[in-house]
Amino acid sequence: MWKFSFFFILLGLIHAQPDQQVQQPFNNILGFSYLRTATYTCDGITNTVKEYLHQETGIEFVLIPGGTFMMGSPVEEEGRGSSEDQHLVTLSPYLISKTEVTQEIWERAMHSNPSKFKGAKRPVEQVSWYDCLVFCHKLGLSLPTEAQWENACRAGNQKAYYFGNHINDYVWYEDNSNGQTQPVGQKKPNAYGLYDMIGNVRTWCMDVDGAYPTAHLVDPCNQQPRPTRYRVLRIMRGGSWNSNDRWLRSAIRDSVIPTFASDSVGLRVVARP
Repeated sequence: MWKFSFFFILLGLIHAQPDQQVQQPFNNILGFSYLRTATYTCDGITNTVKEYLHQETGIEFVLIPGGTFMMGSPVEEEGRGSSEDQHLVTLSPYLISKTEVTQEIWERAMHSNPSKFKGAKRPVEQVSWYDCLVFCHKLGLSLPTEAQWENACRAGNQKAYYFGNHINDYVWYEDNSNGQTQPVGQKKPNAYGLYDMIGNVRTWCMDVDGAYPTAHLVDPCNQQPRPTRYRVLRIMRGGSWNSNDRWLRSAIRDSVIPTFASDSVGLRVVARP
Protein backbone atom coordinates (compact mmCIF):
# COMPACT_ATOMS: atom_id res chain seq x y z
CA MET A 1 0.00 0.00 0.00
CA TRP A 2 2.83 2.36 0.79
CA LYS A 3 4.92 3.87 -1.98
CA PHE A 4 8.05 3.94 0.11
CA SER A 5 9.92 2.53 3.03
CA PHE A 6 12.70 4.15 4.99
CA PHE A 7 15.47 3.25 7.36
CA PHE A 8 15.03 4.91 10.74
CA ILE A 9 18.62 5.29 11.57
CA LEU A 10 7.99 28.73 21.03
CA LEU A 11 7.65 30.63 23.25
CA GLY A 12 8.85 30.01 19.97
CA LEU A 13 12.22 31.21 18.79
CA ILE A 14 12.97 29.16 15.70
CA HIS A 15 16.50 28.46 14.47
CA ALA A 16 15.55 26.85 11.17
CA GLN A 17 17.75 27.27 8.14
CA PRO A 18 18.80 24.99 5.30
CA ASP A 19 22.13 23.49 6.36
CA GLN A 20 24.45 22.71 3.48
CA GLN A 21 27.12 21.36 5.84
CA VAL A 22 24.96 18.70 7.44
CA GLN A 23 25.39 15.13 6.26
CA GLN A 24 22.08 13.81 5.02
CA PRO A 25 21.71 10.24 6.27
CA PHE A 26 17.97 10.07 5.54
CA ASN A 27 18.01 10.95 1.85
CA ASN A 28 17.02 7.37 0.97
CA ILE A 29 13.40 8.02 1.91
CA LEU A 30 11.67 7.34 -1.39
CA GLY A 31 9.53 10.26 -2.49
CA PHE A 32 11.08 12.74 -0.05
CA SER A 33 13.90 15.29 -0.28
CA TYR A 34 15.91 16.45 2.73
CA LEU A 35 15.36 20.16 3.43
CA ARG A 36 17.08 21.23 6.62
CA THR A 37 17.96 20.53 10.22
CA ALA A 38 16.07 22.89 12.53
CA THR A 39 15.83 23.66 16.23
CA TYR A 40 12.57 24.74 17.90
CA THR A 41 11.74 25.90 21.41
CA CYS A 42 8.30 26.03 23.01
CA ASP A 43 7.42 26.42 26.71
CA GLY A 44 10.97 25.58 27.78
CA ILE A 45 11.26 22.42 25.61
CA THR A 46 13.87 22.42 22.81
CA ASN A 47 14.23 19.83 20.04
CA THR A 48 16.39 19.56 16.94
CA VAL A 49 14.72 17.77 14.05
CA LYS A 50 15.24 17.00 10.36
CA GLU A 51 12.71 18.25 7.84
CA TYR A 52 11.77 16.83 4.44
CA LEU A 53 9.75 17.75 1.36
CA HIS A 54 7.21 15.31 -0.04
CA GLN A 55 8.01 15.58 -3.72
CA GLU A 56 4.58 14.77 -5.11
CA THR A 57 2.59 17.25 -3.01
CA GLY A 58 5.09 19.82 -1.76
CA ILE A 59 4.03 19.13 1.84
CA GLU A 60 6.81 19.67 4.38
CA PHE A 61 7.32 16.95 6.98
CA VAL A 62 9.22 16.64 10.25
CA LEU A 63 10.98 13.40 11.18
CA ILE A 64 9.83 12.59 14.72
CA PRO A 65 12.44 10.48 16.54
CA GLY A 66 11.48 7.15 18.01
CA GLY A 67 11.21 6.78 21.77
CA THR A 68 8.90 6.31 24.74
CA PHE A 69 6.45 8.86 26.16
CA MET A 70 3.60 8.96 28.67
CA MET A 71 0.29 9.15 26.82
CA GLY A 72 -2.90 10.39 28.46
CA SER A 73 -3.39 12.72 31.41
CA PRO A 74 -2.88 12.51 35.19
CA VAL A 75 -6.02 12.19 37.31
CA GLU A 76 -5.51 15.66 38.77
CA GLU A 77 -5.43 17.45 35.39
CA GLU A 78 -8.20 20.03 35.17
CA GLY A 79 -10.75 19.27 32.47
CA ARG A 80 -9.58 15.67 32.18
CA GLY A 81 -11.85 13.16 30.45
CA SER A 82 -12.59 9.69 31.80
CA SER A 83 -10.88 7.96 28.86
CA GLU A 84 -7.41 9.50 29.26
CA ASP A 85 -5.70 6.94 31.53
CA GLN A 86 -1.94 7.39 31.44
CA HIS A 87 0.17 4.61 29.91
CA LEU A 88 3.61 4.28 28.34
CA VAL A 89 3.90 4.14 24.55
CA THR A 90 7.01 3.43 22.50
CA LEU A 91 6.98 4.64 18.90
CA SER A 92 9.25 4.03 15.94
CA PRO A 93 10.38 7.18 14.09
CA TYR A 94 7.86 8.64 11.64
CA LEU A 95 7.36 11.64 9.39
CA ILE A 96 4.44 13.99 10.09
CA SER A 97 3.31 17.03 8.11
CA LYS A 98 4.26 20.40 9.57
CA THR A 99 0.71 21.71 9.05
CA GLU A 100 -2.77 20.49 8.31
CA VAL A 101 -3.44 19.55 4.68
CA THR A 102 -4.41 22.71 2.84
CA GLN A 103 -7.24 23.19 0.36
CA GLU A 104 -4.87 23.68 -2.56
CA ILE A 105 -3.14 20.36 -1.89
CA TRP A 106 -6.43 18.52 -1.40
CA GLU A 107 -7.90 20.00 -4.58
CA ARG A 108 -4.84 19.04 -6.62
CA ALA A 109 -5.15 15.42 -5.52
CA MET A 110 -8.93 15.03 -5.32
CA HIS A 111 -10.14 17.55 -7.95
CA SER A 112 -12.67 18.96 -5.50
CA ASN A 113 -12.81 21.24 -2.48
CA PRO A 114 -15.56 20.54 0.05
CA SER A 115 -14.44 23.26 2.49
CA LYS A 116 -16.87 25.83 3.85
CA PHE A 117 -14.21 28.47 4.56
CA LYS A 118 -12.51 28.77 1.20
CA GLY A 119 -8.84 29.68 0.85
CA ALA A 120 -5.89 27.94 -0.81
CA LYS A 121 -3.74 28.10 2.34
CA ARG A 122 -6.55 27.32 4.76
CA PRO A 123 -6.95 23.76 5.99
CA VAL A 124 -9.31 21.57 4.02
CA GLU A 125 -12.39 20.73 6.11
CA GLN A 126 -15.73 19.02 5.76
CA VAL A 127 -13.89 15.80 4.95
CA SER A 128 -14.90 12.46 6.45
CA TRP A 129 -12.52 9.79 7.75
CA TYR A 130 -13.24 7.81 4.58
CA ASP A 131 -12.50 10.84 2.38
CA CYS A 132 -9.15 11.18 4.13
CA LEU A 133 -8.29 7.53 3.54
CA VAL A 134 -8.87 7.97 -0.19
CA PHE A 135 -6.66 11.08 -0.22
CA CYS A 136 -3.89 9.28 1.68
CA HIS A 137 -4.07 6.20 -0.55
CA LYS A 138 -3.62 8.33 -3.67
CA LEU A 139 -0.40 9.75 -2.25
CA GLY A 140 1.06 6.80 -0.35
CA LEU A 141 0.55 8.54 2.98
CA SER A 142 -1.53 7.78 6.08
CA LEU A 143 -3.48 9.36 8.87
CA PRO A 144 -1.49 9.37 12.11
CA THR A 145 -2.29 6.93 14.84
CA GLU A 146 -3.63 8.53 17.99
CA ALA A 147 -0.32 7.82 19.74
CA GLN A 148 1.69 9.38 16.91
CA TRP A 149 -0.53 12.44 17.05
CA GLU A 150 -0.24 12.94 20.81
CA ASN A 151 3.51 12.33 20.82
CA ALA A 152 3.97 14.90 18.03
CA CYS A 153 1.68 17.36 19.78
CA ARG A 154 3.47 17.14 23.13
CA ALA A 155 6.96 17.28 21.62
CA GLY A 156 8.35 16.27 25.00
CA ASN A 157 5.98 18.43 27.08
CA GLN A 158 3.88 16.58 29.67
CA LYS A 159 1.83 19.60 30.72
CA ALA A 160 -1.87 19.88 29.94
CA TYR A 161 -1.14 22.58 27.35
CA TYR A 162 2.07 22.33 25.32
CA PHE A 163 2.07 26.10 24.77
CA GLY A 164 1.98 26.95 28.47
CA ASN A 165 0.22 30.25 29.18
CA HIS A 166 0.66 31.65 25.67
CA ILE A 167 -2.49 30.34 24.01
CA ASN A 168 -2.93 33.25 21.59
CA ASP A 169 0.60 32.84 20.24
CA TYR A 170 0.02 29.20 19.30
CA VAL A 171 -3.67 28.44 18.84
CA TRP A 172 -6.68 29.47 16.75
CA TYR A 173 -9.71 28.86 18.97
CA GLU A 174 -13.09 30.39 19.80
CA ASP A 175 -11.68 33.59 21.31
CA ASN A 176 -9.44 34.65 18.40
CA SER A 177 -10.50 32.80 15.22
CA ASN A 178 -13.22 35.23 14.11
CA GLY A 179 -15.55 32.25 13.78
CA GLN A 180 -13.67 30.50 10.97
CA THR A 181 -10.52 28.65 10.00
CA GLN A 182 -7.32 30.58 9.32
CA PRO A 183 -4.42 29.96 6.91
CA VAL A 184 -2.13 27.25 8.25
CA GLY A 185 1.22 28.01 9.86
CA GLN A 186 0.42 31.54 11.04
CA LYS A 187 0.84 30.84 14.76
CA LYS A 188 4.06 29.73 16.45
CA PRO A 189 5.08 26.06 16.14
CA ASN A 190 5.53 23.57 18.96
CA ALA A 191 8.92 22.18 20.02
CA TYR A 192 8.97 19.81 17.02
CA GLY A 193 8.29 22.64 14.55
CA LEU A 194 4.67 21.60 13.98
CA TYR A 195 2.00 24.25 13.47
CA ASP A 196 -1.65 24.16 14.59
CA MET A 197 -1.37 20.88 16.45
CA ILE A 198 -4.05 22.40 18.64
CA GLY A 199 -6.77 24.61 17.15
CA ASN A 200 -7.82 25.68 13.64
CA VAL A 201 -9.24 22.23 12.77
CA ARG A 202 -9.47 18.95 14.62
CA THR A 203 -7.72 16.19 12.68
CA TRP A 204 -8.62 12.56 12.08
CA CYS A 205 -6.58 9.65 13.41
CA MET A 206 -6.52 6.04 12.23
CA ASP A 207 -7.73 4.59 15.52
CA VAL A 208 -11.12 3.32 16.57
CA ASP A 209 -12.33 4.95 19.78
CA GLY A 210 -11.55 2.56 22.62
CA ALA A 211 -10.42 2.53 26.22
CA TYR A 212 -6.71 2.98 26.84
CA PRO A 213 -4.92 -0.14 28.12
CA THR A 214 -2.71 -0.09 31.19
CA ALA A 215 0.11 -2.00 29.50
CA HIS A 216 3.19 -0.47 27.86
CA LEU A 217 2.41 -0.42 24.12
CA VAL A 218 4.67 -0.37 21.06
CA ASP A 219 3.43 1.41 17.90
CA PRO A 220 -0.25 1.01 18.83
CA CYS A 221 -3.23 1.63 16.58
CA ASN A 222 -6.43 0.65 18.32
CA GLN A 223 -9.00 -1.21 16.22
CA GLN A 224 -11.09 -2.57 19.11
CA PRO A 225 -14.21 -0.47 19.78
CA ARG A 226 -15.62 -0.07 23.26
CA PRO A 227 -17.94 -2.98 24.08
CA THR A 228 -20.72 -0.55 25.00
CA ARG A 229 -20.68 1.13 21.58
CA TYR A 230 -23.36 0.13 19.10
CA ARG A 231 -21.29 1.53 16.23
CA VAL A 232 -17.63 2.11 15.50
CA LEU A 233 -16.34 5.64 16.10
CA ARG A 234 -13.05 7.08 14.83
CA ILE A 235 -10.75 9.33 16.82
CA MET A 236 -10.24 13.05 16.18
CA ARG A 237 -7.70 15.14 18.06
CA GLY A 238 -6.59 18.72 18.53
CA GLY A 239 -9.49 21.10 19.04
CA SER A 240 -10.52 23.66 16.41
CA TRP A 241 -11.39 27.28 15.63
CA ASN A 242 -14.61 26.94 17.66
CA SER A 243 -13.17 25.11 20.69
CA ASN A 244 -12.99 26.38 24.25
CA ASP A 245 -10.05 25.91 26.63
CA ARG A 246 -10.95 22.38 27.72
CA TRP A 247 -10.66 21.08 24.15
CA LEU A 248 -7.16 22.51 23.69
CA ARG A 249 -5.38 20.11 26.05
CA SER A 250 -2.82 17.73 24.53
CA ALA A 251 -4.59 14.66 25.95
CA ILE A 252 -8.17 15.51 24.99
CA ARG A 253 -9.92 12.85 22.88
CA ASP A 254 -12.93 13.11 20.60
CA SER A 255 -14.66 10.55 18.40
CA VAL A 256 -17.45 10.41 15.84
CA ILE A 257 -18.76 8.11 13.13
CA PRO A 258 -16.30 7.92 10.18
CA THR A 259 -18.83 9.41 7.74
CA PHE A 260 -18.98 12.60 9.81
CA ALA A 261 -17.83 15.81 8.08
CA SER A 262 -17.67 19.28 9.61
CA ASP A 263 -16.19 22.71 8.96
CA SER A 264 -14.07 22.17 12.08
CA VAL A 265 -12.50 18.84 11.00
CA GLY A 266 -9.55 18.30 8.64
CA LEU A 267 -6.45 16.15 8.51
CA ARG A 268 -2.71 15.95 9.01
CA VAL A 269 -0.71 13.16 7.38
CA VAL A 270 2.19 10.88 8.23
CA ALA A 271 4.65 8.67 6.40
CA ARG A 272 5.38 5.36 8.04
CA PRO A 273 6.76 1.94 7.04
